[in-house]
Amino acid sequence: MPIPKKETLARELETIENARIALLVITGAWSFAFEASSDAIAAAAVGRRPVIQAGHHFPQIVPDELNQGFAEFVQEREATG
Repeated sequence: MPIPKKETLARELETIENARIALLVITGAWSFAFEASSDAIAAAAVGRRPVIQAGHHFPQIVPDELNQGFAEFVQEREATG
């Protein structure tokens, strides 16, 4: 899967920001390129960025960590509105 072009990411991040969408970027710690890209996206959108140490691109296979990441995200959003 190719990393999106910088212009595409910028356009999509602008759409997310304008719509006031809370961003959650979860990865499975399997690809340096995807981790770096995901870090940059989450930082640019002031999003939450959990990394599930799955070692592959299926972080849902580690359900406890994944569910904890979802729960913290939802709790944070509920607290801040």
